[in-house]
Amino acid sequence: GLHQGAFVRPCPSAGQLGGIAQHTDEIVLLCESAGYEIVLIETVGVGQSEVLVGDISDMFVLLLPPAGGDSLQGMKRGIVEAADLIVINKADGDLLLPAKRAQGEYRNGLHYITKQHAWWEPDVLTCSSLRKESIDKVWEQCDKFWTLGSDNGAIEKMRGTQRAEWMWKKAESDINLIMRQRPDIEKLAAEFKVLLGRG
Repeated sequence: GLHQGAFVRPCPSAGQLGGIAQHTDEIVLLCESAGYEIVLIETVGVGQSEVLVGDISDMFVLLLPPAGGDSLQGMKRGIVEAADLIVINKADGDLLLPAKRAQGEYRNGLHYITKQHAWWEPDVLTCSSLRKESIDKVWEQCDKFWTLGSDNGAIEKMRGTQRAEWMWKKAESDINLIMRQRPDIEKLAAEFKVLLGRG
């Protein structure tokens, strides 16, 4: 069951690019202000645009099913580059060998990808949530990332950049909303749309 100290808040993305809801960054800030030290953001898995979650998080963990070969080739390079840790789940039973094979393939692939952080080497781990195996190793990597990033000041710097991005994103959103609420601007925009459509 759910841990008594956990709080789960579903946030529908409502078509937002990146598979995250428009106000997810504000919800994360609210949870931290309420005393939650660890906030997990799960996206809907929409591909390369999923990297946008990196704009509001400290660490990006890419969780994948056991697959390799064609699946590996088809994986968007951007999302793999953005990952601080890749975790192959369902590494149990008949899927244990495919999971290990995928782990090796992704590890080899990481050699050809530009690292997100000069101070961090991304890795590929396997785990089984069904059998509760190696989840502790995944958490150890997350803790190591946090400790290193905190000690060298990288996480604080990253959060400063994220706050600045949030400010501009919020300003753009508010200006757009104000403009759409003014009938005169909406009318003018519709006229321009017709003119632009004619070339």
